[in-house]
Amino acid sequence: MFTTIRSKLLAIFLLFVLITVITSVIIFNYFEKNKDSLSNITQNAESAHVLLLKDIKVTHEFFENETINPVFFESRKSNLINAHNRICNNIEQALSDLNTLQKVNNFGLNDSIIDLKIVFSKYEVLTAEMFRQILIRGFKDYGIEGNMRNFAHDLENYQAEIGLVNILQLRRHEKDFIIRQEEPYIAKHNKLISNIKDDLAIKNDISSDKKSKIIKTLNSYSNEFNNLTVYEKRLGLKSGLGLKKQIDDISNKIEISLAALVEFSAQKEKLALAHIKLVFLAIGFVFILIGVFSALTISKKVSRSITHLKQKIDEFVKSDFTARTILPINNSSYEIDVLATNFSIMEQHIVNQMTSLKLSNKDLEMLFYATSHDIRNPLIAVKELTNVALTKASDPEMKGYLSQINQSWEKLIATTDELGIITNVRSEEIKPESINLDELIRSVYSELRSLKDADNIIFSLEIKTKNQFFSSPALVKAIFRNLMENSIKYATKRSSFSFLKISVVDQNDDMLRIEVSDNGIGINKQYHDRVFDMFFRANNLINGTGLGLYIVKCSVEKLHGAIGIESDESVGTTFTVLLPTNYKKKNIKERILHNREISELTNLTLN
Repeated sequence: MFTTIRSKLLAIFLLFVLITVITSVIIFNYFEKNKDSLSNITQNAESAHVLLLKDIKVTHEFFENETINPVFFESRKSNLINAHNRICNNIEQALSDLNTLQKVNNFGLNDSIIDLKIVFSKYEVLTAEMFRQILIRGFKDYGIEGNMRNFAHDLENYQAEIGLVNILQLRRHEKDFIIRQEEPYIAKHNKLISNIKDDLAIKNDISSDKKSKIIKTLNSYSNEFNNLTVYEKRLGLKSGLGLKKQIDDISNKIEISLAALVEFSAQKEKLALAHIKLVFLAIGFVFILIGVFSALTISKKVSRSITHLKQKIDEFVKSDFTARTILPINNSSYEIDVLATNFSIMEQHIVNQMTSLKLSNKDLEMLFYATSHDIRNPLIAVKELTNVALTKASDPEMKGYLSQINQSWEKLIATTDELGIITNVRSEEIKPESINLDELIRSVYSELRSLKDADNIIFSLEIKTKNQFFSSPALVKAIFRNLMENSIKYATKRSSFSFLKISVVDQNDDMLRIEVSDNGIGINKQYHDRVFDMFFRANNLINGTGLGLYIVKCSVEKLHGAIGIESDESVGTTFTVLLPTNYKKKNIKERILHNREISELTNLTLN
């Protein structure tokens, strides 16, 4: 019935969904019934917290506005005090409701709520006392400040006896203290009162009766001022001390307690809901167990075949597609069996192709080897005979023919030499060594100085790398030699100078970026895709074998790197090479993944 993975997985899924839906419906119904009851506890705690914040705001608004409102001191009534009292009643009610609810649901908050009620009662007492003492302290024409102002006005009637300057100085000390709340102003005020009394005592032109009235007024004014300072300190409205600080501290304590209570209630609510879920999950576990057991039985059978196939594919890939895994071939219609059979057939074909390709490559390498070694010696012998004939020939026309033959021999020998290099590159067993690129590049440039017009080229080298470079010295040298030789051979005399510039920088922590640039004759864009092909030559004006860039490409591939070209005719050419900073041998899978990483960095040609 279930011959495909899709049908089996669909059956497993539908069975699991059915069991899950039945269990979920049962759990959801019970959960909804208990959710509201549990949520009310947290909501009451949050409500008390919000009310407290609101009352703190109302109280601060009272301190800022009503304490300088003459209407309040005259009527001794305030809408803000009424609002404060209503909010406090609501907080008390919220705490009582919270205590009742938590007892029903066994939240264990009884002690915390009792402590909170005690602290909140202190808060109410302190705020009530604050309101009472503010009325006593008064403002302008009311309370202590009003009395003090009245006595100050009385002192103005004795300007001649006391001195206007002294009266103004007293009022200034009084005002400075009210504004700044600093002790020195109290001392200055009292000292000035004492000095005025001393001055009055020695004045003989003032009657005793009048002196007594002045001193009595001074004492009354001084007493009211000192009472005012006492109440200012006790209230702490401007200094942030006294009752104001006590109220702020206790309100902060209540706020922290309520916030902790809200958090604790929320946690207890979550735990209670989780407990409810666990109870009913246990009931639904039997139904789920049946579904899971059925699903596991089917999925185990499906996954066993897939896992086995995956292991075989991994083994085949790690062997670089050369070792058979010997999967069975059968006529089963089951999808996994069909997939395994097709893979086994494909595997055999790939192994056969890889074996044939390796034999072909081996034959090709043997041909290159024979060409570069066995054929080279006869070619050199023929070239030497041609040189002998050239020296002995007297006929100019014959010398010309022999000279052309000699050039052809030289070109053929150069081709066999480069074929030998290709063989070496392909068969080279890489043993990474630490390479000093500066020394290597300058050594190659010194070797190429013998080329025609090499001395007319301005050579520059810039290396900015942080990491040590480990690779094959022979292959790296082959890359630089052929690229630099091309730049020198194809230099142009169209401009006042020709240059060869080499730059080596870190592409990232794992790759080097090498750029070899020149302002030579350049390469037409239509040939860019073919310049790395064997024997391809984009320009026939200068002698060459067409193997130099092919050797570069083979070397780059061997080192798991990438190479690209940017060139315009009559402008110049830039070859960009990416090489790993630390060469490591890779199988085919690793090389493919490595090439994908390189392709994310650049669009260079990949091996």
